[in-house]
Amino acid sequence: MKLNMGTGNPEFGKLKNKIIIALVAVIAWLGQSCETDPAFDFKDDGKIYFKYPKKINDLGIETDLLVDSIVHTVYGKDLPDGKDTLWIQLQIMGARKDFDRNYKVVVVADSSTGKEGVDFDKLADEYIFHRNVGVDSFPLVLNKQAFEKVFNRNVLLKLEPTEDLGIAYVEFSTLKVNFSAYVLEPDWWWAFEFILGEYHPLKYEKVVEVYGSEEIDPYGNNPYCAYVANVVREYFENNIVIDPFTGKRLEI
Repeated sequence: MKLNMGTGNPEFGKLKNKIIIALVAVIAWLGQSCETDPAFDFKDDGKIYFKYPKKINDLGIETDLLVDSIVHTVYGKDLPDGKDTLWIQLQIMGARKDFDRNYKVVVVADSSTGKEGVDFDKLADEYIFHRNVGVDSFPLVLNKQAFEKVFNRNVLLKLEPTEDLGIAYVEFSTLKVNFSAYVLEPDWWWAFEFILGEYHPLKYEKVVEVYGSEEIDPYGNNPYCAYVANVVREYFENNIVIDPFTGKRLEI
């Protein structure tokens, strides 16, 4: 059967109207999406957000997953003045500008175990987001002496709007920084956790001592890891080891 595509054909007219209506609907939907999706909103580019780090997998490879916290240790660092500076990155939304702008970062005290002015230096009243850059940073200066006798401390940082810069995304307006003077939990600890329980620096030291190296391979040497874990467990069960953080016996 041959379809008459002439303009006088009523069926063709109906089809044409349906196509036009569909196109109008698609255009309207695209326009609405660009207005509501913050990724497309570049009309107000005076906004910033924390640049979250990417998650590192068990093989030490960077993934595309973002994490809302930073884990940092001063263990093994030569710090003559006892201070270590961690640079916290932020990102601008939209186009760069050829002039400096001010932004503000505060500490959420009731959600932080670290004390401002004690465990880390007091934050400045405002920081400068420099001209012609898309990513900038400010220093978080850690004071090792204040937290070296505890396992770890943390601080929750929060962006606040200024006259120059607003907040781009609420979900990226805070960042937690976990810091310690001890060896942090290594990626391979999962191979020992079933036998030794949750991570502790003293357990780590004993595992490394028995294993004979800090380069531990939980994949290619799993049977030996199990052997080491049992030896370490027996050590802590048969010896009274005092946890320096709690003053109590460290138990498995």
